[in-house]
Amino acid sequence: MPDYKRGWMAGGIAGIIQGLLDEIIMVIILYVFWDSLSASSIEYSNITWMFASISLIIGGMLAGCILGIIFGCIYAAFYNKLPGSTSVVKAIIMGIIYWVIFSVIINYIRNYKMGITYYGVNLIIGLILSLLWGFLLGKFWDKFESKPITTSDISS
Repeated sequence: MPDYKRGWMAGGIAGIIQGLLDEIIMVIILYVFWDSLSASSIEYSNITWMFASISLIIGGMLAGCILGIIFGCIYAAFYNKLPGSTSVVKAIIMGIIYWVIFSVIINYIRNYKMGITYYGVNLIIGLILSLLWGFLLGKFWDKFESKPITTSDISS
């Protein structure tokens, strides 16, 4: 039987970390391009930048947690069918699947008008963060492994 509790806990924590790092990178990118945004017809102020940054980070952690929980449960359901001999390798395979869905497919559909450079940068950042998410998922999966009950536990 799949260990869904272990999956959602490991996936959720890994997702929060991955979402936080993803949005910190986005804030850095936003900061680098802030002058070009400010030169557009909409007036952007430093306060707007600060609120946008905070919103990105909080939203990234929340979205990372939700997607991490969903993919952690999927990981738990397919754990025995995933290729690999360790939970970390299996989770990295899951991270690649996550990357294909969100960075390759959805990101292309959402951002194809922004150009190949933007798409390419997102692919690279997405791959690195998805592999990190997979690694963390596998590590937390091992950490949350339930301990078998031994006779010494019963007698004490």
